[in-house]
Amino acid sequence: MVTGGGGGVCAVASGYEGCNASINTTGHRGHKSWPGGSNVHGGGGGRFYSSGRSGINFDGTKGNGGEGGTDICPRRVTTLLRDTNRGRDQQRLIDKMKAERWEIICVQAQQLHELGNDLCEAQKKVSTEFAVRLKRETKNGYCTSLRSPDLKSGETFAIFQSDGNTPEVSELEAQCNFLRSERDVLEHRIEVANKKVEETKQDMRDMENLYSSHNVLSVTQRDDDSMDSAAEELNSTIPVKHEELEHTTFLLDEKEVEIAEKMSCAKNWRWRMEKGKSARLMEQVKELTTEQEQWESLAQSKTALPEEKKGKKWVEEIACMTELRQALKKEKATNQPLESQVENNLVRAESKEMALQGENKKRKEEIVQLKDEKKKLLDQLHEEEEHLRKIEELEETEAKKDAELTQLRSDLTQLKESAQTCQNSACIGDQNEIESLRKECDVAKRAKDTIDEYLAECNRLKAIVNEQQVQKLAEKNMQIQSLQYDLYKLKEKYHKETKSLRSEVEWGREKVGSLKVEIRRLKEPETDDTISIMRGQPVASNEKENSELGVVSNVAIYSLNAKLGKLETETQTLTENVKKLEKEKSTLSLLNTEASNKVAQLCSENNALKTARKKLMEELQKIKKVQESSRAKEDSGRRLPEASTEALERQSRSSSVLGELSACSEALPAVERKRVKPEPKKISKTGFQEMQQTTCSKTSQISVLISDIITCCSALAYFIKPVSF
Repeated sequence: MVTGGGGGVCAVASGYEGCNASINTTGHRGHKSWPGGSNVHGGGGGRFYSSGRSGINFDGTKGNGGEGGTDICPRRVTTLLRDTNRGRDQQRLIDKMKAERWEIICVQAQQLHELGNDLCEAQKKVSTEFAVRLKRETKNGYCTSLRSPDLKSGETFAIFQSDGNTPEVSELEAQCNFLRSERDVLEHRIEVANKKVEETKQDMRDMENLYSSHNVLSVTQRDDDSMDSAAEELNSTIPVKHEELEHTTFLLDEKEVEIAEKMSCAKNWRWRMEKGKSARLMEQVKELTTEQEQWESLAQSKTALPEEKKGKKWVEEIACMTELRQALKKEKATNQPLESQVENNLVRAESKEMALQGENKKRKEEIVQLKDEKKKLLDQLHEEEEHLRKIEELEETEAKKDAELTQLRSDLTQLKESAQTCQNSACIGDQNEIESLRKECDVAKRAKDTIDEYLAECNRLKAIVNEQQVQKLAEKNMQIQSLQYDLYKLKEKYHKETKSLRSEVEWGREKVGSLKVEIRRLKEPETDDTISIMRGQPVASNEKENSELGVVSNVAIYSLNAKLGKLETETQTLTENVKKLEKEKSTLSLLNTEASNKVAQLCSENNALKTARKKLMEELQKIKKVQESSRAKEDSGRRLPEASTEALERQSRSSSVLGELSACSEALPAVERKRVKPEPKKISKTGFQEMQQTTCSKTSQISVLISDIITCCSALAYFIKPVSF
């Protein structure tokens, strides 16, 4: 509902205008207009007021009331509230998911930053180690002989030829090529492993998105159900709340009008006092100006008079001046109390204004307190309405139960009367027929009991299956969590291994570079020893250097080969673990899909059983109604009707159907009693499929039995009329 806004209140030369009714529960108040406003217009009225209340002007005139407001459908309001709450819940879930994703991204970025720092540190260490090695080699004199300025290119070439180092150089080149190929293979394997890790990450993200979407759908469905019930309760309590709100708004408007009237009176009185004071001051100024003019005229006349007459005139003027002074003193004496009174009145007016302002503040605080009390009262009303509703429901249930008891008592009395009449008027043949019908009814009751047992067993089996599925889902969730933890550990291990591999590869690159430098140095031509001998220079022997270089290179190559073998084995194990994880992930996804399909099948079976049960109850109600109508006819006629050919045919059909039912009911419980409750942990896929097949067969048998019972009841309805159980 919508209520209109109340009219505004006009102050000193400024008015308030009431606004039209809005979509809120109560209309907005009148907004303040600019100074100089003339009239005051009331706000638009609502549902409970035909028109808006008029405002009050400064002159005492009243403003015009606004037009009546319009209604709003409460269903539209409830739908709007439901949509807003749903949007808020969805936004909250999305914000949570974004925050979690952002945290994961931050952690990954931090890890990458740490990896980069570790790589930089490793590079620095390798460079420092390489520089230290070079310094050591230069100190030991590995490169002095080859870089001496006295030796020329021809001499060095001759030295290399004489020593026979060409096969060693070729071996080093072959080893370098082999190391390069191994490095390329390792880099390719690392790229493949990175791609697989990224694919697994993407799959995990897709699974998380699906899980979040399912959660959002479930939350929205729950919110819809809860909001429908809440909307009905709110619709039932809306009119009472509107009446209370209108009453409180009416009281608040009256208080505001009183406050505004008092403020306007105080301001008017102050304005009048200031006006009177200014008028008196203007009169005094006029008197002083007239006296000044008189004195000026006297001065001019004094200058014109002769000197002889000056003395007399001076005496007369002095006498006049003294009289005027005395008159002025008297006026001042009379004006002083008036001025003091005016000042006192002004002080009192100011004090009254301050008091009025304090009262206004107090009243505003009281208004706030009233609003709080109003909210508390509304909450109490909600609780009282809920209690009253519960009490009404209990009273209705009591009345229904009383009515049922009275009906049952009346039915008992009728049955007793009918039994007495039947015993008095029935013959021997009728008694035999009644006994046979009773037996048939007992058989039908037994069949009904078997059906109830079947339904109970079906529910028990469903509960077992549900428990098994819940346990399986919990186990699968635990497996997923353990796999996620293993994946995280493998990632950490992989990152560490990549760090070590990168450091070793860089060290190998630097070693290869140093070996290349040595190869180039060894390939340079040397001068012949004959030239040096002819010149009388000593010949340097490089046997020690060559031997040391060969030992160092062989040791480095063997260590690199060993490390490469270890890396190959570790990469193979990593690839095998990744393949295993992918297989487990695929199996888990298949199991999840199977479980969801099984749950859907069980739900459909449960719904089918519920519909069959409802149909059975409807048929039983129809049979009861037919029995009641037949009893009424029997009470009026008080004799058994003659059986027709159709009734005899129905009886024969019912007897055959009851025989089949009894055979089925005796066979099925014997089979079902031998069953044992299976253990939920040891059920395999084949066992689960067998259980599903058994449940399906049971449901089909139950549906057949229900149809047979319905036919039997329709056939026996005619013969069961006079019987009293």
